[in-house]
Amino acid sequence: MTTNRSWNENLPLALFLVAFGAWMAGCGRTDLLPAGEVSSGNGGTQAIGSGGSGGGGGGGSTQSGSMIGAGGSGGAFSATGGSPALLGTGGRADAGPFSGTACPCSRRPGENNSFMCPVGTGQSASASIGTKGGTVTLNGTPSTVGVPVTLTIATNALSQSGTVTITETTLAPPAGYVDESPVYDIEGPAGATLVGPAAVSIPSQNNLRIGSLQLSIYTSADGIAYSRIQDSYINAGFLQGSLSKFGFLFAGYPQTAADLAACGMTVGSP
Repeated sequence: MTTNRSWNENLPLALFLVAFGAWMAGCGRTDLLPAGEVSSGNGGTQAIGSGGSGGGGGGGSTQSGSMIGAGGSGGAFSATGGSPALLGTGGRADAGPFSGTACPCSRRPGENNSFMCPVGTGQSASASIGTKGGTVTLNGTPSTVGVPVTLTIATNALSQSGTVTITETTLAPPAGYVDESPVYDIEGPAGATLVGPAAVSIPSQNNLRIGSLQLSIYTSADGIAYSRIQDSYINAGFLQGSLSKFGFLFAGYPQTAADLAACGMTVGSP
């Protein structure tokens, strides 16, 4: 009788364990497989074990000592000790020179282009500036939504009165920089110069900023050779600085080895 009572008491637990095991198998759970075994379940193949790697399939997740593939548009994973090493976008992570998520975008044609780096539109804005000074404001483009480009000229800071124009050009930003704005062209009246510095502000935007401490406004007289505006500084979503002459300018910073590596490039690569 003692033996029968013990069996009756344990029967519900035994039935529960059988049902739970069947449910686990139906869900494709492989947590309890021995290290190194492979199993399929719920839309994907899973590799289980210390330092294992997995790929393909939906609904995957990372677990200690194993990698369960995420697959599809999320890209492919590789892992060591259960940690993802690289995440691709729109397919396999190793299908191109960069993953897209870890590479700063650019407005240069064919270089990790993204809606986060809208190209210039060619739009212009002008204002008549006299001896009392004045401000020119350019807005209404994808790059200036909410934060315009502005140039403020102080009293008697312009050598002669006339029209001052800001143009958001369609020029490609110079190579060797992580660009955070289109190239702008600021033109004064014919023959006029800035007698005193003019305050300029430019919105900046990129999907990833690795060298943010170097982010500045760069200016050029010919649109080829650029130099940093020495007093430019970062504000909330835009850059400010003092312009001493008319010409081209953009927001950005020199590419570093880290930027190039994130984009799958090396120093000297196109």
